[in-house]
Amino acid sequence: MRTWTIGATDIDEMETVIHNDERSLPLTHYQMAERCLQVEYKDIMKEHGTDGHSETLVHILAGGMKGWHDVEPEKLIHDYKDIENQWYTLYDDNELPWEPLEEDPINKLARGEIAS
Repeated sequence: MRTWTIGATDIDEMETVIHNDERSLPLTHYQMAERCLQVEYKDIMKEHGTDGHSETLVHILAGGMKGWHDVEPEKLIHDYKDIENQWYTLYDDNELPWEPLEEDPINKLARGEIAS
């Protein structure tokens, strides 16, 4: 488990909410990183299936991306906002490459444990 610091505030990647998404769901660093991974993976698999190669994967490998779980919180929030609509489209269409984390608030919403 990693702890980040923003200003004078310590951020626990698993527990501390750092962003509320477009549906007002509170997300931790870990949850946002997992959502980014799902979208990135889906893009890579789609490109590979269509063209036999993936420009996304080439870009990641060429640039030496360190991984979503290792990205600073401010950058992760920025990057997450770029893929958020795509993640929700995949979720709503049941096309995510794997189920959201059990701790993801989307599951609490689906179970009726929180209001939409």
